[in-house]
Amino acid sequence: RNRMKFMLDLDSGKIPNRVPDSSFENGRGGWIALGGISNERAAGGKQSFAFTMPRSGRGEMVLRVPMNAQKKYLLMAKIYLDSDYPPGRATASGYILGINAQNVGSNYYIPFKTALVPGKWNPVSTTADVGKCQDRGDIYIIVEGMEKGEKVYVDDVVFVELTE
Repeated sequence: RNRMKFMLDLDSGKIPNRVPDSSFENGRGGWIALGGISNERAAGGKQSFAFTMPRSGRGEMVLRVPMNAQKKYLLMAKIYLDSDYPPGRATASGYILGINAQNVGSNYYIPFKTALVPGKWNPVSTTADVGKCQDRGDIYIIVEGMEKGEKVYVDDVVFVELTE
């Protein structure tokens, strides 16, 4: 019941999303990544971010966001892989990294990898306790198994603080 209430509160906007312009309707929104805004695909709204792999094997999108120390957060995103892409090659994950007073990561964990199924929007999510962060941190969307120059579409990124 609590989980359902949380999802309803998130959908209604009662729980603030810490990602500005999570559907990329007004641009990049501060993300550090290779690629740009695209209207070819969209999970929500009219646009998404067409992320281009900067190198073979692993690529990442990064956004600096506000975080509170010793809190737990949820990161969710939708990732689309073109339908003609070979199945079973690409995976994606989300990663939440608190930044401490020494400007280094305050928490470390191994995120769950989601196999990207071509031709559909794939939900990717993770949760993490950010430890002793200093009011900020980075969120990552990580794509693995693709070649340099290949692209996926990212949309509807949500980053929220979880309550007990």
